[in-house]
Amino acid sequence: GTDGEEQPKQMAESDERPKRRQRRPSEPKDLRQDSLHRQISTSSCLSSDDGSYFSETRDVRSGQTINDFMVVHRACRGFQKAVRIGDDPTEADFDRGVHVENIYDFYDPEVHKVRVRKMDETVIHTRRTSIRGEQGKGLYSFPGMDQVADEEDFRKLLEEQNAAAAQSALNLKQAKKPDGDARSEGEASDNSSVDSFGSSGSTSSTASQRERDLRREAMAKLRRQKSVVDTEATANWGHIIGKVLHRKVLDFNAVKDKAIRKRRFEAEVTPSEGSTRTGVPIWLSRLQGRCKAIVAQAWELAKRQARENTDVMDHEWDDPQLLTHLFSTEYLDTLMLLANAACKLLASQPPLVAASPPCRVFGDLHGQLRDLLLYFHSFGMPGRDSTTFVFNGDFVDRGRHQLELVGLLLALKVLYPEKVWLIRGNHEDKLMNEKYGFKSECLRLLGNDFGKKMFDLMQSAFDRLPLACLVANRALILHGGIGDGMWGLSDIWNVARPLTSERILSKENSWLFNILWSDPIEDGVNADPNTFGVHASPRGGVTAQFAWNITKTFCARNGLGLIIRSHQSKKGSRGFDVMHSNMLVRVFSARDYEGHGNDGAVLLITKKDTDGGDDEEGAKDLLVVRPQVLRSVMKQRAEAARYADEDPNAVLSPRPERKKTTKNRGLGVGSGSNNSLGSGSSGGSQGSQGSQRSRGGR
Repeated sequence: GTDGEEQPKQMAESDERPKRRQRRPSEPKDLRQDSLHRQISTSSCLSSDDGSYFSETRDVRSGQTINDFMVVHRACRGFQKAVRIGDDPTEADFDRGVHVENIYDFYDPEVHKVRVRKMDETVIHTRRTSIRGEQGKGLYSFPGMDQVADEEDFRKLLEEQNAAAAQSALNLKQAKKPDGDARSEGEASDNSSVDSFGSSGSTSSTASQRERDLRREAMAKLRRQKSVVDTEATANWGHIIGKVLHRKVLDFNAVKDKAIRKRRFEAEVTPSEGSTRTGVPIWLSRLQGRCKAIVAQAWELAKRQARENTDVMDHEWDDPQLLTHLFSTEYLDTLMLLANAACKLLASQPPLVAASPPCRVFGDLHGQLRDLLLYFHSFGMPGRDSTTFVFNGDFVDRGRHQLELVGLLLALKVLYPEKVWLIRGNHEDKLMNEKYGFKSECLRLLGNDFGKKMFDLMQSAFDRLPLACLVANRALILHGGIGDGMWGLSDIWNVARPLTSERILSKENSWLFNILWSDPIEDGVNADPNTFGVHASPRGGVTAQFAWNITKTFCARNGLGLIIRSHQSKKGSRGFDVMHSNMLVRVFSARDYEGHGNDGAVLLITKKDTDGGDDEEGAKDLLVVRPQVLRSVMKQRAEAARYADEDPNAVLSPRPERKKTTKNRGLGVGSGSNNSLGSGSSGGSQGSQGSQRSRGGR
């Protein structure tokens, strides 16, 4: 202690500024690591009140651990840091202008944390190489494949391999014959030479017939493989020609139609005498105040659900006053006003809308309101930042909270007309809604008279929904798929609305039907790499399934880098899939849909400025797509049951109960914010009726 007090005085007398510490001579790497580990272990043990929490300091080179806790902690931190870093964009990504990250955000409502995870082969479906590939990995890989330079060399190599295989099979069959039936070597050689020159009259023995059969099978196999080569080459040439046509050839008809349609829609939304200073129509601005209160109530409800100690599925969540909580005691008037306003607003916007990044894309929701609230709480809600929200169809049917969910989406659309986009799905259809539950849900909650009227108003809004959304002119969002791909983006601009069920089912609009119903043919290890083109779908009718080459050619012709679709739920999936050379992504947001045990997912699209690879202009912006996953309740319960079976004596510590506050959150009947919503013309008569309906509702 005395030396420590006198040392600063001596330094001050000798020199006013202390000298820099002398650099230690270089030490071997192992010694520096050992000294560092010893310093960390010593300081950790000294600073800990419980010495048993850390292990003793030991020598690393002797094979013993220095500090178990610090080593494990460092390993975990290093693993987490490595997982958070995704792969860099490839040259193909720069060419398309879109990069799909190989990592995703994973939110577990039980622990209230967002973790970053790496994608694996269950979500990234890579197509096997049907012709070429790395040595020993391709479908037709064999010795000499590395010397193939073009298709002609490949054909010659196939002929040699098939001839060798046919000859070896013939020799094997002849070797298995009895001695009495076997021919001499000279006789076999003579017959083989005669057959090779095409002489058919020399002999008709059984051996020569078998040899001809083997050669015939080899040539048939060669023709099939050559057909695969031709189809592959055609697909690649179609992609190249499509890019050239889009970049170098100007389609005057498409440009003219787009300009006319754009001018017409802009004229319908320009400020006029019936508009406010900001250009918002008066009929829309009057309802936006009510929509703000609805969105505020939804945010409070989302926070309350996120604080729950146990995560539950949407159909297990029962709130008998949910309609009143969201839309006030006069929820019937509010829902009708929202449907009318949304119908008029959607009609003033084009059938192909444009969104700007950052953008968050939702898949099918199917009336699962609780999942939507958890997405808002964990990943973001409209109006809280500059993010644009796209809801890619299938808002209703089969779920338990269909009317509440579609009412909230319409309120968001009315409140943020240029920041929230609702895309039509195959369940925004009158025939589907009558069959799969939305009509019966309206009748159950609102009664026969008001329920039928509400159903008709909702159908009028559904018939005017846009069919697709374009993000930064590079990513196309539609519900089903592209069908046969023989249409273009300009064709969507020319679609007249309202688009009723009868018009969609007509023969001339089969391409519109496939936009809502078609499915892609997935790639992967178990998929056939020789599948090309368009095939009939198991869904029946005119529904199509399209292969990777259709996606590739369609994107090239329309200048796209990515297609985002929904429409399909897979059992036990992560809620998203990447396929067709990273040019097509599936996203599905409803967790545990129909008992499938699937996670829910949304897609976050951001813009990133990069050095553009070999681009002539140098800097180039890139769309970055990152999935965000909400954990399945069924998976969580299955995992908990598995752990309980493995260790029955293990007792999981329950999560601490949060203190319940008596603060008024504006969710009760008759609160100030709820009463402020009921400013409609029929508020007095609807108040008592709304209270009566709410007791009979959810």
